[in-house]
Amino acid sequence: MLLKNIQILSLILALDFSHILNRGTPPEPRHGHSAAVIGKNIIYYGGRGHGLKIYDTLHILDTQNLLWVHPKTGGTRPPPRYYHKLLPLGNEIMVFGGIRPK
Repeated sequence: MLLKNIQILSLILALDFSHILNRGTPPEPRHGHSAAVIGKNIIYYGGRGHGLKIYDTLHILDTQNLLWVHPKTGGTRPPPRYYHKLLPLGNEIMVFGGIRPK
């Protein structure tokens, strides 16, 4: 999935898709990642890339400014995984399940 190519669906009347231009560096192409909406942001985590690459990276799309952000995180990062869920819990997100490398 190439996340630089983003489309939006208008839910008013016509149900038309349109491309939106976004700035910043999007995540590398991947599948099996998860996403959660927190306020004006879409949070992306993990996923599996080409070959056997499994990600533990966090990316945020600021939907108000259409800008990709790659924040620095503290604490102990969850292990790389794909086909997991991100569960919004107020101002926090739980990373749940998924497939991890052995």
